[in-house]
Amino acid sequence: MNDETALTVDEFRATLYFDGSPDLSEHALVEAWGREGYGCRSESTEGVFRGFRGGTYVFIGKPAPVETPQIPSFYPAVARARIDWDRTFYVNPKAGYEDVGRATYQADFLFRILADRERPAIAHNEIAATLLGIHQVVPMRAITLHQLDVIVGRANLDDYLSYANSNLDKPSQVASMLAFGAFVTEEDGKTKAWTTGLEYFGQLNLLVENQGLDSLNALNIVFCLGHLIVHGRRFNAGERLTSFDLKAHFVGTERDGRPILDVMVIDYKPVEP
Repeated sequence: MNDETALTVDEFRATLYFDGSPDLSEHALVEAWGREGYGCRSESTEGVFRGFRGGTYVFIGKPAPVETPQIPSFYPAVARARIDWDRTFYVNPKAGYEDVGRATYQADFLFRILADRERPAIAHNEIAATLLGIHQVVPMRAITLHQLDVIVGRANLDDYLSYANSNLDKPSQVASMLAFGAFVTEEDGKTKAWTTGLEYFGQLNLLVENQGLDSLNALNIVFCLGHLIVHGRRFNAGERLTSFDLKAHFVGTERDGRPILDVMVIDYKPVEP
């Protein structure tokens, strides 16, 4: 098989957190996924489930008491941003961080799917559908999505998983909050907002740093641009953007040895709720 026809598999990992020892079983999970129309085939007795759910491969490890929570390196800094998260639709990093601290059991989660570079959102819809089945069997306290370095707490899980699975026949309905990460920190009077996970959509991640914006506005910019990317838009170094609320240009740079697009904001007019 040559390089042009070789199949590529995308792999995503997460840690699932629960209140107490969860009563998870292969039978209950297969029933939950089956109600959504997915046929399942177990390949091993290792873990709670190891096998195929539709055309995807899923592994859920046996739950064990939490010893060392899997916390991304920029927590708790992102949880200290002065934002009223309840008035936004973003992942609440403060609630997620606290929910992980409350959890008493955890389990490993692995998901593999054939990569579709033309329709990358499919993988994220399938992950959400898989997680919803687990959440219906035993509600999760929180999840760490390692490919995004995002912690999602219980309240956000309830909302996002239901939204992502409310119209499975409409691939355009993607829960962007679970498809990429958007973060902001405030340190020494400086604001930095950035994204993670946009590489799965063929896009460099975005950065807004030290441009006189408050935390919410900086986060609004990177999230809204990321949302456009999830739905097919792409941005390149040297490009200028003019929209009804944002004028900016993109500069290619590096952070921590990785290429990134620095969003240089020329003008930003926040949209009033």
